[in-house]
Amino acid sequence: MHDYKSGDDRSGFLAFLDRRGIGGISNHPRRDLFVLDEADIPFSELSVDSLALMEVGIGLEEQYGLSLSPDQLGRFPSVDALWRTVSGGPSRERD
Repeated sequence: MHDYKSGDDRSGFLAFLDRRGIGGISNHPRRDLFVLDEADIPFSELSVDSLALMEVGIGLEEQYGLSLSPDQLGRFPSVDALWRTVSGGPSRERD
C-alpha cells in the first residue's frame, strides 16, 4: 500500500469523500485540523447515506486499490479511522 502521510494526501482524501457524496465534509469546522493530523471527523457529524457508501467503496477500489463493501464502510466511526486503513497508518483514538 502507498504511504500517504502528507497534508496534501489528507486534503485529497477529504476531496475524494466529498466527490463521492459524503456531505458536510467540505465545510466541516475541523477540516483544516484533520488535514494537519490534529483532529478527527466522526461520520456521525456528516451526511452519509447508502448511495454515498457505495460510491466511496467503488472509488476506494479504483483510486486506492482497497476493496470494502458498503457494510464494512459503515462500521468506520470516523474519517481518520477510514483514512488510516486507506493509508496503512496506525490506528489511534481521537478526542
